[in-house]
Amino acid sequence: MDLGALSQLMGKVSNEGRERIVETAELKSSFVDPKAISGRGLMGLVHREAEDVESLQREISFLASEEMGKRRAALGRISLLVRNDDTPLVVLDKVWKELSIELIKLMADPVERIRDMAMRCLLSFLDKVTSVSSVLPIVIPCMVYRVATSPAEESSEEIRLLLVLILGRLVALCPKVVGQYMDAIHSILHASLQDSHPAVRKEACSILVSLCSCQKESMKMVVRYEETRAGAEPRYRYGELIDSLKSTLRHKHSSVRKVAVTALGSLLLVGDKNVTLVEDLVAWQLPNVIPVWQFFSGGVWEEGKLVKPEERQPRHNFLALLASDPSAKVRENFISVLIDWMTRLNDRWDHESRLLPYLLNGLCDPCPPLRMATFEAMERLGETHENERENNERDKQELRDFLEYGHKTPSEQNATERWRSCKHEPPFTRRPRLGARMVVRNNFRRLCPTLVRELNDWQPKTRSMAAQLLYYLVLYTEYWVTNDVRAMVESFTKCCFRSLAEMEEGDPEARLLLRQILLCARTVGEFIDPSVYMPLLLPTVRGETDLDVHRRCAAVEILRAMCEGCSSSWLVPHVSTMIAALDCSSISESRDPRLSSQLVRCSQQLAESCGEKLDEESRRQMTQIVVSVQVKAWCFGQKQVTDFPASSEELDKYARDWRSVQFSCHQALRAIASTACSSISSLLSDHFSSFLETLMPGLTRLSCLHELALLEVLYRQLDEEDVSQPLLQLLLAELVRLVQLPSSSSPSSSSSSSFLLECIIFVNFVVQDPSLPFPPQLFKQLFLALLRVALWARQTTSAERGEEQEGEEQAERKKVEDERAERALLCQTALEAAYMASAGEQAEVLFEEEAMKLVGDTLCAMMEEENAKTRELACYLTQNVMIATKNQRDMLEFEEEMRKQLLLRMDDSADAVQQASFQAMESLLEKRANSGGIEGHVVETIKKKISQTLEEPQVSDDIAEICRRLMEICQ
Repeated sequence: MDLGALSQLMGKVSNEGRERIVETAELKSSFVDPKAISGRGLMGLVHREAEDVESLQREISFLASEEMGKRRAALGRISLLVRNDDTPLVVLDKVWKELSIELIKLMADPVERIRDMAMRCLLSFLDKVTSVSSVLPIVIPCMVYRVATSPAEESSEEIRLLLVLILGRLVALCPKVVGQYMDAIHSILHASLQDSHPAVRKEACSILVSLCSCQKESMKMVVRYEETRAGAEPRYRYGELIDSLKSTLRHKHSSVRKVAVTALGSLLLVGDKNVTLVEDLVAWQLPNVIPVWQFFSGGVWEEGKLVKPEERQPRHNFLALLASDPSAKVRENFISVLIDWMTRLNDRWDHESRLLPYLLNGLCDPCPPLRMATFEAMERLGETHENERENNERDKQELRDFLEYGHKTPSEQNATERWRSCKHEPPFTRRPRLGARMVVRNNFRRLCPTLVRELNDWQPKTRSMAAQLLYYLVLYTEYWVTNDVRAMVESFTKCCFRSLAEMEEGDPEARLLLRQILLCARTVGEFIDPSVYMPLLLPTVRGETDLDVHRRCAAVEILRAMCEGCSSSWLVPHVSTMIAALDCSSISESRDPRLSSQLVRCSQQLAESCGEKLDEESRRQMTQIVVSVQVKAWCFGQKQVTDFPASSEELDKYARDWRSVQFSCHQALRAIASTACSSISSLLSDHFSSFLETLMPGLTRLSCLHELALLEVLYRQLDEEDVSQPLLQLLLAELVRLVQLPSSSSPSSSSSSSFLLECIIFVNFVVQDPSLPFPPQLFKQLFLALLRVALWARQTTSAERGEEQEGEEQAERKKVEDERAERALLCQTALEAAYMASAGEQAEVLFEEEAMKLVGDTLCAMMEEENAKTRELACYLTQNVMIATKNQRDMLEFEEEMRKQLLLRMDDSADAVQQASFQAMESLLEKRANSGGIEGHVVETIKKKISQTLEEPQVSDDIAEICRRLMEICQ
């Protein structure tokens, strides 16, 4: 029969229905057929009277025989008799009474197979007979002899298991009688708890649980006295058994550890005063006390012998080992045992501070059902605390007030509101009951310093576990954490700083730890007033206590997390102070993208937490902070301020890149605008002039690029319906100031070609919408400024080309070529912007007499440019000029000059330039025809050019169509 099944069924033997005996596989036993063995008188008892004494005597003689075969055959027949369900109980009682002593004697048989069969027969009898107390004086000493000696007399693990199973059966059958043999049972269990067979240890633990239930007084007996410095101290039986159980608590099999935890729980519940035992289980020692033996490397004399340091057994915190056991079933059993101790121990108040951390550790368990089980265990502990008569006066008064009136303090009202509106991580789906909160609160001052210190431990796992446990403690303690906020905030900031640094190094665990720290900070912010933590964080944010940018990033991030948890009613009175700290010059001048990102995200969180309670001035200041960061990111090359993804999953909030900063700014502006039930466009248009007034002076001191960036950042986020006439007039005035050069031949000292290029690209973006209400005068100035820029770029490029020398160095030549290409692009972009401006409805106001000289010079120069696109734009701009000035009569000189240039462009190598020149010529001839006719020599020249063009074999259909229209005009 399988020993594992035998242990699990507690000795209940199943009827196999066959006349055979199967021994253990380890003994390699064979099948025994009792019919083939002589001496079957015992089997006859099934069919004859119970008084057949001769058969019993015969079997007794066989059991006492020196021949192994006879003993084995007799045991086989006895086993078959007991296993047979048809055997009357009266027969079994008779056989048991006569053969029990002989079976017990066979415990010491020299043949292992015989001992095995005898033990199995005993177990079978114990399952069916009723009177077994008579064998206790014999069987228990025999078991002590076989198991409790050192070394054990019984060498077979399987037989030791059978012996312990027999002991367990006897304890179950005679619970009141076994107390007389507790010393012997103690010895057996002590040896069994050290056994190498896991099943033996498991059965021993089960026996301990039974003894704690039926022999509680015997378990509390003093077994010895130990001499200590305080005198002779008693040692109780249950305490000695706990010492024996320690090795089983560390067994490699989780099933063994599970039953050992149950046994430990039952043993500790036996005693009345367990301080020493609990201290030993947690390996506690007095702080700042060093044992004497540590001063002597050679050892010290104890109990008459020299004990060296290396010979001492190390002390282990068994509760910590069980709390972190790799098996979920062991941890679940341990949590159940802990809550039993904390609610049922007579001296539970003495152990509350030592046991509570291990119970709270279950809230951090990786298994969700265990976290929920721990939460319910804490609720049970809270209920016990509420009903405890020995509570201190403060707890009694608080309980009485809560039950009779309910809490009315502002802190309690805020905590109640926070639990309703905030979501917390499971298992905290509801607020813990008052008793549970009081238990944790009474022990928080002891636990907090250690957890705060471990938040900055060198091991990431320790920091993570400390942060997680501290989070749950804060949920229980709520606003009572105020006294420890200083230490917690300092530790949060240090840990956040360290995690941010480790994230840059690529540590995968740093991001998870940072999330846990911020979760702790947010939870602390839920229950305490901002006036408590603002003096701790704002000096670092402003750079008054530490100028290191990474520490300031950490401080801003912790401030953001705490504001995230804070209620709007508590946060609104302090918003102006926080905004003033965030708007300090040292932050705005920082070139670190992460600090800028944290600044913006903190502003966003302030807006989200305050909601509609945010006042207009605070809203304007926060928007100004975000816009200034957008300008900074724009100047560093990230020129995307719209069209971001809807979710933040695609971007890393903590990355050191300006794209993430721009995304954070976009999110922040959306949050700020939502506080006024508005959009980003409406928010910026309402404060457009004030932003230019407050931000532009500071940006002017930096560079023109920053001024342009401010205009672009503001305007590119506006919708068409929010662009008003005053706003556009203000924008164009600033653009005129930035684009216009002091002279037509050289740029101003503050303007480079790259800056002008950026300006003109933005102008191009502005003027491409013809529906905007452009102010005529400002628009004209802008158009003329663009023409000056284009002319200057072309002239300076030509001058540099003429000054180039043959002996230039290669690097210098490359630099000149780069500048030349940049100015050529500047020329083209300026001309394109001017062309788009001249195509609008207000084009007529652009070409007055004072502007035509500049227009003519620019167009003539552009038509000779090497870039084909520039020549094409010049032709199109000429066409726009002719269309816009169709009613002007005094432009003959200008028209003649343009006619000559267009005739030259009709032979251009680029087809696009040819087509544009023909279109411009068509507009010019139409204007001349309407204003008094075309001169004859002009007509002849045009006809001749048209004829030459049409005779070309590869002329395009578009040009041919324009040529036919030109011929009609010239007729």
